[in-house]
This record gives sequence, structure tokens and C-alpha cells, in this order.
Amino acid sequence: MRCLFAEGGRVTLVISPKLDPQDIAAIAKFYIQRAKDYADCSVPQLIDDLLAKRLNSPSLFGELLRRGLVRLYVARPRNNPSPAIYHEKMAIFSDGVDALAISGSGNESALALRGSFERFEVFRSWREGERAATFRFQRQFDELVANQTDGLEVVPLLDAYLEGWLEARTTPPTDEQAPTMVTSLPKMPELLVPLPIKLFRHQDDAISKWAEAGGRGMLAMATGSGKTITALSLASRLCDALAGKPLAILIIAPFIHLVDQWIGVAKGFGLRPIRCAEGEDLWRDDLSTAIFAANAGRRPVLSVAVTAASLQSATFQRLLGRLRVPLLVIGDEAHNYGSAKIASMLPPEAPYRVGLSATPEKWMDPEGTARIHAYFGPTVSKYDLSDALRDEVLTPYDYSPVLVELDAEEVAEYEEISAKLARFGISEDADNLSEGAKSLLMRRARVLASAKAKLPILRRMLEPMKGQTHILIYCGDGRSDGDADAMPAKQIDQVVRIAEDLGIICAKYTADTPAELRTQLLDRFDQGRIQALVAIRCLDEGVDVPSTRTAFILSSSTNPRQFIQRRGRVLRRSPATGKRKAEIFDFFVIPPLDESDHTASRAMQGAVKRQLERVVEFSNLALNGPEARKTVLDWTKEHGLLRLWGS
Repeated sequence: MRCLFAEGGRVTLVISPKLDPQDIAAIAKFYIQRAKDYADCSVPQLIDDLLAKRLNSPSLFGELLRRGLVRLYVARPRNNPSPAIYHEKMAIFSDGVDALAISGSGNESALALRGSFERFEVFRSWREGERAATFRFQRQFDELVANQTDGLEVVPLLDAYLEGWLEARTTPPTDEQAPTMVTSLPKMPELLVPLPIKLFRHQDDAISKWAEAGGRGMLAMATGSGKTITALSLASRLCDALAGKPLAILIIAPFIHLVDQWIGVAKGFGLRPIRCAEGEDLWRDDLSTAIFAANAGRRPVLSVAVTAASLQSATFQRLLGRLRVPLLVIGDEAHNYGSAKIASMLPPEAPYRVGLSATPEKWMDPEGTARIHAYFGPTVSKYDLSDALRDEVLTPYDYSPVLVELDAEEVAEYEEISAKLARFGISEDADNLSEGAKSLLMRRARVLASAKAKLPILRRMLEPMKGQTHILIYCGDGRSDGDADAMPAKQIDQVVRIAEDLGIICAKYTADTPAELRTQLLDRFDQGRIQALVAIRCLDEGVDVPSTRTAFILSSSTNPRQFIQRRGRVLRRSPATGKRKAEIFDFFVIPPLDESDHTASRAMQGAVKRQLERVVEFSNLALNGPEARKTVLDWTKEHGLLRLWGS
């Protein structure tokens, strides 16, 4: 056992809910009560120490569990009354290359091991005649842990503990036939426990700096560098510091799918956030009851996950105003909370506040940025993309600008809109634009986003990728003319049609996609069952698609936050899929300059210049940075536009 854990090994167990009382006590002490008797020990030291002291096996088991060296899942039959139990016997040993599977009838009891007659079958992947059976058992075990086995419900140990699944045996069985009395444990309230993983150094540093700043501040962390885990670990340590005093946690996210994502991650920490999204009838009573229980001291930890829209509702504000326990506010994608209206809705009495964003400055809105910092505090920790790539927290990438020419009609439309904007003195860099000005700017942006030449180029690039998976395509939200005989269609629909024509299994992921279907699509994409996801904007912030290997950016706004977020979606690590590098293809729109006309209008020069910021940002950290810049540099040099790089 010492060698197994010392070499980085891990154990995953799937068990029945019926446990010895001492096992349940070990779970409570080491996993629920947050014991840290061996916090500074290495794993080999830990095992040597525990064995040298002849501590009982539950003590050793509990400490290994708390450290994440042992992962425990609890299984019970679906829709079957007690005393039916999960009683399967199988084991898988794997080093990542070879595997050994054991299947048999043996119980892990003294009588079974010493006196009973039992039978086991052993299968080895390195033996030709046994390989198929070995991997069949391995697949069955993976499905078991993923709760995909028919007739069984399988959850992590912490979920089973909180939901009251665990049953303590009041008298240990003397033999396999002896009746066993069990006592069901009550359903537990919310808990806040450390996640059994070691944080990266930048995550630990961010938490320390936030604490040193008095429990307020912004964490500027690169997309994909673990903001969610950092914030929830911060909450766990705050709970430790409060030493048993009550704590309420309010997680604010801009969109429903981000609220759901936070709830999913928070479950690993023992939290069950009340979901305040969509209709208030779905959460009003639960929130009211939970706040009353927290105020009365009957709920040591209360967590709530709310959308920015629900936060601003009169009902939510009224109920939140009743809270009388210390509050930690976690503002996800905090750059969204700079408007005067939403800033006024953030709970003013919260003593602890943390804002999270890869881009904490609100673009072209200094007043909004000031409001964000006035509430959450200054930026106390910065960890940018270069840091994350250096530390191998994110995946390295190649970047390729793809030159796309506008046609004469598109150029004329772009220049016409630009002339109107100039006539009225409208600049996209201006503050407080009127709705009419915004409409004109959007129309002009859509000319570039929906350039007709993008689609044939995309088809040519996708053709050799028909057998690949984990492809992400960002589209514009404008329309472009497809076939001459067809009605105009949104670019996203045309991209889907191109992919399907090539035999690529793909799916749209848009704001209209129902929440439940979104989760299914992301799961199928990770598994490679969907080869390509085609999106507009709803994958820009917060959504995890770590398995993405190849990204096509057909359209991007000039807002740096958007293209920085999009790059971050692609660079997340995905060890499960063997991802080692990502590729980004960025469609760069240029005017059609032939040999007789090497000049571009002022409006088109502006369009090129605005895109250059993205090329510089993406190429600076790309593996092929100089080569990537050269593609656009050569074009600007040929057409006398080199000055656009530095002006």
C-alpha cells in the first residue's frame, strides 16, 4: 500500500451504504469534521506513522479519504426496498497501459477469507485471449462510477452522507449468515469541506493574498486557471477561520448555465446551493426557509447560487435582507457587475467579498470598472495567460490567421455605414452611445462577421478533418447569403449544414438551447460522440469545454474580453482525452485589393487595424507566434499598411 500511494497511485471503491459504525466515525472525523492531524506529512510518512502507531484501519482509511488518495462511491439498487443491497464483487488494477481484472464471489470478511470456499476469475490485458474480458470489466467499472449502470444509483461518498444514505450496523456480523441490524443516518445539512485535491501554487497564493487584504478583493485569473475551485477553496478556508461560526455564501453568476456549473462544482465541497434562477416560484420558499434556519442557528452553512437577473428581483432582495449571519459574496465574471443598477443590488453588509474575472476591467467603461472595485475591492492577485502556460496549467497552442476577402458589395455596405457613423461623429470607443449609434455599429460589425467568403474557406479546412473530434466553431450572429436559390440563413445554420454535408457529427450550442440539452451536448462532445460544437456567444464566458483541440473563430468582436475568453475555452487541459496542444484558426477579414489597386479606404483600414489587436494578442503566446504574425504582416506590407501595426 505504501508503494502504491508513494508512486502516485489512487484507489476507487464502490460500496453498499451499510457500514460499520467505526467506518462512519472515521468518515466524520477525517472528511466531515476537517481533522488535519497529518496536514504536513508526505504520503509515505503518513502511512508509516499511522502503521507504526498501530492505529485502527478506520483511522488510516479516513486520512487517505480526506487526502483524496481513496475515492469512495456508494451504490444502491434503484426502486428496490431494503434489505436489497449492492453486492457485486470485482476489482480492476491498472497502470494506465496494462490492466488486470478480478471477478468472483468472495466477500471481504474474516470467514470468507479464512474458511469459506470462494472462486475468483482473473483476466490480464497483456494476454491475447483475456484482453477483451479485461477491458469489458474496466468499461463496466467506469460506467458504475459514472452512475450509468442500469438498476443502480451511484453517488460520491459525500453526496451519500448528506442525503442520509449511509446506514450504521449496530452489531457487527459474526458470519455471513448472521442478521445485521442497521440504523439509517438522518439527512445532513449543508457542509463545507476541502476538496481532496492539492491546489496549484497560484491558487494558494490568490487565497492568501485575499485573506491578507482583509477578505475583500478581485482575483484576476486567466480563463481555465481554476477560478471556481479557488473561490470555493477560499470559502472552505474561511469556514475554518470562523471556527464553527455560521457562514452564508452567495454565488452570483451572469447566466443560468454558469449558475448550474457552479452548483455542480460546489457539490464536491459538500454544498447544496439553492438555485435562484428563472421563475421565483421555483426558489422563493426554499430560500426563505433556509435563511430562517441559518438565522436560528440550525444551519451552520447556507449557500445560494443566483443569476444576475434574479439578484435584482424584489423578492430576492427582500429575502436576502433578512439574513443575519456573516456573508461571503462570490462574483463570477465580475466585469458584468459594473452598471449602476446591478452594483446597487449587491449586498452592502457582506463582510467578505471576492470578484473573479480573467479581464476585471470593464471594457470602455471606467465608471463601471470603478463600481466593481468599489464593491469587491482592488485586484489582489493576478495570474495571466503567460503565467498559466509557463506553469503548464493551460495547454500550449498554435495560432493561424486565415485571410478572408470581402466582396465588392460587402465593402460598399461597410463603407456606407462607416460614412454615416462619421457624419454623426459616432465612434465605437465613445461612452454612452445612443441606441441608434449602437445599431449602426452592430450592422457594420455584422458585415465582417458574416462575410460570404468565410464559408467556402471553412468547408475546405474541415474537409481533411472529417475523422477528427473536439472541434469548436464560433460563428457570427449575422446572416450571409448561401446558395443563390436558398433563403438567407444565419451563419451558424450554414456552418452546421457544411459540417453535416461532410459527414461531421455536429450540434448547435446557442442561447436557445435548453439547459438540460446543453449539459448533454457538452458531455457528448467530451466523449467524442459529437465531433463539432457550433456556437455564437454562449460559450464565451465560464462554460467548460476542456476537450476542445481545434477552434475556428469565424467572427469575433473588437472587445478584448471576448476573444481572450474564447481562447481560454480552447486552452483548458484535458488529460482524459490525451490533449497535448490546441489549434486556433482565426478568420481575418481584408478588403479585396487587386494588382491595380493597392490602397484601402480609411474605413477598411480601420477594420484591419481593429483586428490586428487580436492577432498580436494571440500570436504573442502561441507556439508558432512569429509564423502566425508573418501571415498578416506580409499582407499589410504588400499593400502599404505596415503603419497599422503601430499606429
